[in-house]
Amino acid sequence: MKKLKNFNINKNELHPFHLVRPSPWPMMVSFSLFFFLAGLVKWLNFLTDDMLFLHIGGVGLALFTYFWFSDIVCEATFEGHHTRKVREGLRLGMKLFIISEVMFFFFIFFCIYLHCLSTFYSYWSCLTPRGY
Repeated sequence: MKKLKNFNINKNELHPFHLVRPSPWPMMVSFSLFFFLAGLVKWLNFLTDDMLFLHIGGVGLALFTYFWFSDIVCEATFEGHHTRKVREGLRLGMKLFIISEVMFFFFIFFCIYLHCLSTFYSYWSCLTPRGY
């Protein structure tokens, strides 16, 4: 079997892809988001005047997100894990995301336009104000 070229200088890997190491930040961000949303629901439904969960969740969400993205930047720049193949994959992923968003909004606005041209009055009579 032919040996692959070592694409990553820092490690002894034989592939050009970045396999991330386990990180505590996604779990911490999800717990902070849970506390933030629980506090927001309690506060918006007037269940309590105490906004402790809301503040703990918001501060935790900001801090843990900052730590998580600082780890990503360190892996990419200082540790050299983002090889040419990884950067190409990230660019392709962003392009596909933008294309999907464009198609989604085109679909939504096309449906609104199509329904505005519709002559099915009984359906639209409940959605339009009186006088039209």
